[in-house]
Amino acid sequence: GSEAVRHLFELGHRRIGLVMGPQNTSTSRDRARGALAWMEAQGLQRELIQVVQGDYTHEAGYAGGMALLARAPRVTAIMAGNDTIALGVLDAAHRCGLQVPQQLSVIGIDDSPQSGSPLIGLTTVRQPVEAMARMAARRLIDRMRTGHTRPVTHDILPIELIRRDTTGPVPGGRTGLPASDGVA
Repeated sequence: GSEAVRHLFELGHRRIGLVMGPQNTSTSRDRARGALAWMEAQGLQRELIQVVQGDYTHEAGYAGGMALLARAPRVTAIMAGNDTIALGVLDAAHRCGLQVPQQLSVIGIDDSPQSGSPLIGLTTVRQPVEAMARMAARRLIDRMRTGHTRPVTHDILPIELIRRDTTGPVPGGRTGLPASDGVA
């Protein structure tokens, strides 16, 4: 989450909305937590950050995108909890007559195969899925061999920002925040 919003922030976006997956999943919670913590560390006020929770589906992305785009002041960028949600957000932007990335930037997470299609060109954060699967399999085999669980461990694997066609500079080259908000 932090890598996705960092990219948007570096493009000048300050009105960033989040359309996340279910609140009861660790991936959604962790991605939102990372994004919110990073934005707050940059001085953005938590109450200015709009978050919509839903399922990891295209329909939830569309509904969440429509909800964010109907609010005033409108966000200039949306981070989606995964690429499927991001595709729904792109459809919502199209429905609202917004050009991506000229009027709205959208970023997903996962780098699913359809995200790289020339028709979509979704900017996304790629995760090392194969390395994650190997690590999970190794842990499962170790647990089966030993017959007991080991202490909880947290592994951090490298991620990669994949820049494509759905993110660009904030419209008008401004942050979208009034000068009184104190964030440049």
